[in-house]
Amino acid sequence: MIRSFLISGLLLLFIGLCSCGRIQAPQVAGDKPVADNVLQQLRTGDIVLRAGKDEISHFFTRLNQQDHRFSHCGIIVVSDSAIQVAHITAGGKSNSGDLHYELLSSFVAAAHNTEWTVFRPPLAESQRAAVPRILSRLFAAHIRFDKRFDLATDNELYCSEMVCKVLRSAGVGDSVFHISIAGNGKPYIGTDDLYLNNRCTTICQIIY
Repeated sequence: MIRSFLISGLLLLFIGLCSCGRIQAPQVAGDKPVADNVLQQLRTGDIVLRAGKDEISHFFTRLNQQDHRFSHCGIIVVSDSAIQVAHITAGGKSNSGDLHYELLSSFVAAAHNTEWTVFRPPLAESQRAAVPRILSRLFAAHIRFDKRFDLATDNELYCSEMVCKVLRSAGVGDSVFHISIAGNGKPYIGTDDLYLNNRCTTICQIIY
């Protein structure tokens, strides 16, 4: 039921999006050894994007106007005990909202994804340290997934909108992120809008 609702709503909202060429990112070959090496490079505030295998994931990739690889995204938060991803999905995890943390290993698992990539936005250390505090405020506000994909609202967010707004609040300039325009003239942020400006550094790309 949720899948049908999302797909029907998105078709109406984003009809008329253009399809442009794929953007190539540096590849990292291998599996477990490479992943271990990547883990040591990750920092809080990095953007992680994944390409899911399911039907809805394939649909979301087509909403990107330039790079159709990725269907979902989140923000990496590194602590002494774990590397987690803060992200938001439809359906509701609990009464506290749809925003939640997930272990990176689960977020990018090969069982559900075909590839994943990490991009690093231009963040100073003080800005990077602000990211967990900003996320904590969103958790406290019980943020829900925005099924209307409305950039004007902050009490409901979709995945790429959440990433963009958190990093902007941390101090990343507006010019770092691109804003796409749907066929109906409505602005939105696709997953590709988070990194296509060449201001983000590619940390890794893993293809399963």
